[in-house]
Amino acid sequence: MLKSEVANTSNTLKSVIRNLKPIEVMSGSPTQAIISLAQHNCSLAGITLKIFSKDEVTLSQEGAYQVYRIGQEALNNAIKHSSAQEITLSFRVTGNIYRVQITDDGKGMEEETAEDSYGMNSMNERSMILGASLSVDSQGSNGTTILLEVPIHD
Repeated sequence: MLKSEVANTSNTLKSVIRNLKPIEVMSGSPTQAIISLAQHNCSLAGITLKIFSKDEVTLSQEGAYQVYRIGQEALNNAIKHSSAQEITLSFRVTGNIYRVQITDDGKGMEEETAEDSYGMNSMNERSMILGASLSVDSQGSNGTTILLEVPIHD
């Protein structure tokens, strides 16, 4: 019984560490790291996940980390607060812009929540660090779309 408990604790700890900074992020690629996180978390929450496009991009390790954390926060918000049945991800590279879009079909956010929440403030700060634009489109019961547009520097 003790061996089983130690093994479970070890697996939980590995999962926590991986979610903090996945291997893909360390190599500069946030796309697969966000997809893996979404697959895991949506599965646990019983939410359908759809992925429309998954263009890969290589950013600096710090840039990839900031994108991952923004995606992580957007996913957490959708799963915890939106009562969504479905979350859709899209990762596209167009010219020198990497677009990450996370959409849910939940109840949307109230304007005060979008402006005053710690998570939203964190996402805005991280997007400023990246020199990226972050937009939130939440229209009542039509769900919420988070769009992050990150400039790609050669």
